[in-house]
Amino acid sequence: MRKYGGKIVTTAVEHASVTKALRILRLQDWQVVYIPSPKGVLDLEEFEKAVDKDTVFVSVMLVNNEIGCIFPVEEVSRIIKRKGSPALLHCDAVQAFGKIPFTPEGIGADLVSVSAHKIHGIKGAGALFARSGLKMHALQFGGGQERGLRPGTEGLPQLAAFGEAAKLTRERMASDAPKMAALRDYCHKALLEKIPEAEIFSTDKGAPHIVSFSLPGEDSDVVVRYLNSKNIFVSNGAACRSHYKNKNPQILESFGLRSEAIYSVIRVSFDANNTFEEIDVFVQTLAGRKKETKRTSIIQQE
Repeated sequence: MRKYGGKIVTTAVEHASVTKALRILRLQDWQVVYIPSPKGVLDLEEFEKAVDKDTVFVSVMLVNNEIGCIFPVEEVSRIIKRKGSPALLHCDAVQAFGKIPFTPEGIGADLVSVSAHKIHGIKGAGALFARSGLKMHALQFGGGQERGLRPGTEGLPQLAAFGEAAKLTRERMASDAPKMAALRDYCHKALLEKIPEAEIFSTDKGAPHIVSFSLPGEDSDVVVRYLNSKNIFVSNGAACRSHYKNKNPQILESFGLRSEAIYSVIRVSFDANNTFEEIDVFVQTLAGRKKETKRTSIIQQE
């Protein structure tokens, strides 16, 4: 790829699986341009300015894992073609897979990443779609598995489960997506009614399964642990960051979130099997946390 140019263009809010790889390439003297997306809206004008004939790779996620906004990957593909760029377009579709309808051809992507665990498959399995005719080179060497691109014995149980999960997800998506969207909208409304101070960042135009909000002035680590003690499981950052500080202030700041809100962001992910009653319990428990914390403090003092 280097012979065609030395520039990579991506967004400022990509998942760590992308940003860390690009960080290594920057150390190898690749030019990496990060396009902002204030309030979850990708700046397409800046994207068009950045993409040129020296750009060889573009990576744009379809659904953001932090606040659930949907990026116009198809329009990005059109920009690449319009600018006469040789760039390949990669799309991280992990959060979109099974949640919103798309095809690699439909969004104009050359490469698309998906993961089994987002559709009830077994963790550790995933897939990379590659456009027909695209030449790829191995980064690891050994056996000839996966057409010589990734050596090592395949995990057949994980792959078989992934295939069955993908089949079931496709069959159910037309009915499951509206259910998740209804749960998301119901949660938005319940949060605003029961916890007026909450700031909600996800919208009804975003992914159907993600609710992102902030409780200004509170540490989300404390809130998440409190909810865990009540058998309510939410997150304050991507699971892949759980081995160190969960929050990603750089990404959240790039969305335009106020600094005092960033460290209190909580993300709730829904599934079609969730219910409105579960949301009621979640919001009521969250709304009553201060009273219980205050009561516990009084008992401890006594």
